[in-house]
Amino acid sequence: METYAGRGAGAHIEKQLFSSKDYALICSPWISSEFAKRIIQMVERGTSCRVITSDKIAGDSEKTLELLKNFTKPKKDYLGRTKKDWNPPPFDYKIIAEKFVHAKIYISDGKYAVTGSANLTQYGLWKNIEHITIINNSKDVGKLEDDFDHLWSYYERKEIVDESTSVLKGLWKKIKAYRKAQDDPNYEKDDD
Repeated sequence: METYAGRGAGAHIEKQLFSSKDYALICSPWISSEFAKRIIQMVERGTSCRVITSDKIAGDSEKTLELLKNFTKPKKDYLGRTKKDWNPPPFDYKIIAEKFVHAKIYISDGKYAVTGSANLTQYGLWKNIEHITIINNSKDVGKLEDDFDHLWSYYERKEIVDESTSVLKGLWKKIKAYRKAQDDPNYEKDDD
């Protein structure tokens, strides 16, 4: 574990997060549309992703929320019918009423995580003076994944503004299997 204080926290977040191969977990009250597009590109490459964000409307966050919502909607053909070959992307999100989410957590593939004050915006990552904790051992990353799971399940119905949460129901099972494999090299994952 290490810490960083100052401008440029993105040097410890951006590259690691957006190079996730298996899965990424993101909790940030503010996500700029630039980073929402990068989340979508990451998911289109095949990375499973869960995002918790707020409905706070500032800057281009309204565009961000629309990008995330539209990404999960079925693709239509020229007659307005859902395309037969459309499959939902491996992406779930929860948009929470802004006064209820303040945590910032970024997790990549169970191996690397950052938590602290930086939002997923250009200012948060590169211009503001932020403080973050960088975790790069799977045991401590696992603890942060448990915290993210707790947040994911924590919100009451009245606090959730919008969500799309049906695609990645097996993600936590996948994460637990990954952790088990990291702890025990002889572990063989269950194929169901």
